[in-house]
Amino acid sequence: MADRVSDKRAELESVVVAEEEGLEEAHRTRALKESRFVANAVLLGDRRKFIGALIVPDLGAIENHLASGRRQESPDPAAAQDLLARPEVLRLIQQEVDRVNERLATYEQVRRFVLLDRDLSAEAGELTPTLKVRRRVLLETRREAIQTLYG
Repeated sequence: MADRVSDKRAELESVVVAEEEGLEEAHRTRALKESRFVANAVLLGDRRKFIGALIVPDLGAIENHLASGRRQESPDPAAAQDLLARPEVLRLIQQEVDRVNERLATYEQVRRFVLLDRDLSAEAGELTPTLKVRRRVLLETRREAIQTLYG
């Protein structure tokens, strides 16, 4: 029984916010990823005053939504940056974050987010071979985005 409990505990990630509250991150991250406009998301908040999110948008789904169903090719990196800077895209992702926040207590809600132009990768060391996030590496590789989030 103790082994199952410790295995389950290791499986669930938690975020510790400034008030030292332990929060289960998995259900919020999963709820964000359910959106067709979000390809990946990582929640942050360890020893911070609020929960923030690094969100990798699904550029193809967003382009299709904005183009009213016209099929387009995947954007090149420069076009992706332009797309992510558009106010419509920010509003669209904010609506998805608000949808998730409706089901959460105030202290659990994602207050700010930053859109990332590329997904997390095992090649960059941000993911393990089983696709779990390596937070220490992520904090280094995405330092600018995190500073924007909490700066």
